[in-house]
Amino acid sequence: MPLLPLDEGMSKLVENDGVIPGYARSKEILEFGLYYKYLSQYEHFSSSGRQLVFLHEDISKEPEECIRKSYEFLGVDVSYSPQNLQGRPMAAVYNPLRLKVLAARNPLMFTYNDDRTRLHSRKMNYLEYGLAGALTVADRYVLSRFLRNNKPQLDPTIRKKMVNYFLEDIRKLEKLIDRDLSAWMG
Repeated sequence: MPLLPLDEGMSKLVENDGVIPGYARSKEILEFGLYYKYLSQYEHFSSSGRQLVFLHEDISKEPEECIRKSYEFLGVDVSYSPQNLQGRPMAAVYNPLRLKVLAARNPLMFTYNDDRTRLHSRKMNYLEYGLAGALTVADRYVLSRFLRNNKPQLDPTIRKKMVNYFLEDIRKLEKLIDRDLSAWMG
């Protein structure tokens, strides 16, 4: 995928039904957000009590409660608590220059199929291993200290276009999981 500013990239996706010419998998960016479309394929598990659904906001807000409910659902010891539950998640990289540096490692570390829709780890020689490591170190210990890494904010106009794109799917999902998702539409 081309590295575009957030507003430009999302606007292109929404206006072109997820297609960016020359990037075979671009449609997947929006497609994977159609939660109802995919979750409804497993509705028969839900009706028989064999499916448990959590929203990201549930897990972020009450991780311990979600784990307890998961354990209860699976029929395992609910008193167990993972040690790293309060651990810091891996930091995301948003800065375009840092993303380009990290992406430069990919051809050293992975091979791709012909249409670049799948990648596989590859065995690196010593030079490739050193270069990939140098790029990682440059990002982690130099670039991360000097370049801002603020999470980009989506323009409200483009967010509204995205909500319109997903609106029908969100409404169906509300009914399927019996949850109020109005915050997703606001």
